[in-house]
Amino acid sequence: SYMETIRVYFDQNYSINNTAKKLFVHYNTILYRLSKIKSLFGIDLNNEEERVNLYVSLRVADTQNLWKT
Repeated sequence: SYMETIRVYFDQNYSINNTAKKLFVHYNTILYRLSKIKSLFGIDLNNEEERVNLYVSLRVADTQNLWKT
């Protein structure tokens, strides 16, 4: 799922290689997912400001139990 990919990507300090290893998928799969996230949601995870905004939003949502992971 895209949410799991984003969370692991954050947990792995934005490392595509480490994210792929953690999720047991190919490096190109993570590249594809990040590309899909950008096209579907308009979030460019290569942009530091957008990445920080998403990170903070996810953490706030987690504390408010807005969704289950």
